[in-house]
Amino acid sequence: MKLGVSSHTFKWAFGIPGYPQPENPLDGEKLIGKAASLGVALLQFGDNYPLHTKSDEELLRLKALAREKRIELEIGTTGTAPEHLLSYLEIARRLDARLVRSRIGTKEKKEDIDSAERNIEAVLAKFGEQRVLLVLENYEMHPVKQLADLIARVNSSTLGACLDTGNSIAALETPDVVLDALAPHALCLHIKDFRFKRVDYGLGYSVEGCPVGEGLLNVESIFSRLKPYRKLLSVVLEQWTPYQGNIEDTLVVQDRWVAESLVVLNRFVPWS
Repeated sequence: MKLGVSSHTFKWAFGIPGYPQPENPLDGEKLIGKAASLGVALLQFGDNYPLHTKSDEELLRLKALAREKRIELEIGTTGTAPEHLLSYLEIARRLDARLVRSRIGTKEKKEDIDSAERNIEAVLAKFGEQRVLLVLENYEMHPVKQLADLIARVNSSTLGACLDTGNSIAALETPDVVLDALAPHALCLHIKDFRFKRVDYGLGYSVEGCPVGEGLLNVESIFSRLKPYRKLLSVVLEQWTPYQGNIEDTLVVQDRWVAESLVVLNRFVPWS
């Protein structure tokens, strides 16, 4: 099991549409360097850095730099369209990545569980041939039990879950509910901490990110509940860093939270 970061960990540094852009935005090569400087062993490219839009030359540079820095790569996208998943399987081959993370549905198209299952079954043998894992991440659009049932029905060692500690709260599914359903299938853990803050006018709450260990997550319990299954291959820090009023301060907070969170996570990865 390896500890890593993601392109989603540094989302503000890549630039978020509708907000001021960083003066020197991150790209894939800079992100690999950043991961190396943090001392982590793994980097997961998410869908905010879409690898299918990169040239063969760009992918070769990423592979060479990751090898030089001794950073293992995982890759991510969205949706289960067979041709799209197979394109990411090819990218995984080019980057020597052993894991492709996706989710059911995209921003443009909602997918139902049944069609997603058919799509996955259509490509899973090819993933197995290449010894690349496909993991599905929980999101609020599908209950975690539906996702767990899909993985159980397919019943393949090539398919698992990317268990995210925060994504499902919008569907009123707490981290405990997510763990109950997905812990037996989790090959990858996306860990991000959060807390609820009452809005200043008193009518309701907002959800805010925070460094790991400072919010509502019981980090020790999460790892304790995952440990018996001995399936977890990667732990990836993600963040919901709030905008600080300007991009410069936001980037400072984002980087500080990464450093603080990794101190906590290093107590648990690898298993003691």
